Amino acid sequence: MVSRFSASEARKKSELALQRIEEEKQRVEAERKRLADERKKQAKEQALLKTGWQAQKNLILTAAMDGKHELQLAPPVYLYKDLLESFISVVETGLVPKQMTEVEREKYAQVAYDSLKNSHSRIYSLLDKFIDNHKEHLLSHYGTLKFMKSSLKEALDEAIESDSSIFDGDENLWSSLTSPTDMARYVPELREITRTIKSYKKTMAEVKYDPYSVSDIKVNSTELVYGEYFFTDEDRDWDKLTPSKRQNKLKVVWDTEPQSKFLNASLFSGAGLTWLSSHYGQKLITALFEALKDAAEEGKEQLTLKFKLAKDGWYFSDSVDYYCCVPDELVEVIEREGYEINDTEATDKKYTITVSW
Repeated sequence: MVSRFSASEARKKSELALQRIEEEKQRVEAERKRLADERKKQAKEQALLKTGWQAQKNLILTAAMDGKHELQLAPPVYLYKDLLESFISVVETGLVPKQMTEVEREKYAQVAYDSLKNSHSRIYSLLDKFIDNHKEHLLSHYGTLKFMKSSLKEALDEAIESDSSIFDGDENLWSSLTSPTDMARYVPELREITRTIKSYKKTMAEVKYDPYSVSDIKVNSTELVYGEYFFTDEDRDWDKLTPSKRQNKLKVVWDTEPQSKFLNASLFSGAGLTWLSSHYGQKLITALFEALKDAAEEGKEQLTLKFKLAKDGWYFSDSVDYYCCVPDELVEVIEREGYEINDTEATDKKYTITVSW
């Protein structure tokens, strides 16, 4: 019989095809809009992050210019890992996880390492005991003791790696059972192995464990104490860091004693903030703005600040020489006080900044 394709069927096919095309267009358009909205959201978040970071940076630099060695920040702290990379400490105060001393850490790591090794050995010892206790019942099914051990060990390895941690033997074990009595015979020992696996994995969760090196164990303390917690690279990465407890505070800290009379590092770094808040940095900042003040009192509307490079570092040259940082680092400091930088000029040994107001 000849199959005929009617006009009404053709119309239905066309309508269905057009409907599918329209639905696909709507789906594509919805996805395009979703992606566009997501990009806008990400761009907005990045802009807010950049603004927050710059405001935070200004607050920290101002604190160092005021001679301070730490600053409490209203949460959130922006990009705290970037602060750590610049050797600026980020600290939470209040009820915080206990941070162990190096001696305590090593002692804890050794205890954890020994506990893990013992638990791991005990798991396989329990399996050996299980096999010894029941090999007479099972050999006829497994055939050989070697096959029994390898098959059950493979099943035990899988239980240790699994999320459930439950060890119930293997298929060979259960296929050999002939009655509920046989099953009850094995259950207590299988449960004991499972409990030991769970204990082992609980300890594993508390430390990052390298079974070959005690020195690589990372301690995650759960004990809370009132004091200070210094964040490290091992802590979770957050774009916006907030206190772990509502009543806790966050602050940034830098050292109190500079390593040199001169500063060759960035001002916005641990070394830079330390130097800036020290008597060397304080004398420089005072001398810079006193020079600008004196020029203004003489009726001038601009001043060229002069710097010279010696063997060990830069000096700001006014009526006397002052130990200095790299001069171009001062451009932002001066601008932040509302001055305009007209020009900077650099040679191998000299640097000038022309400032107007």
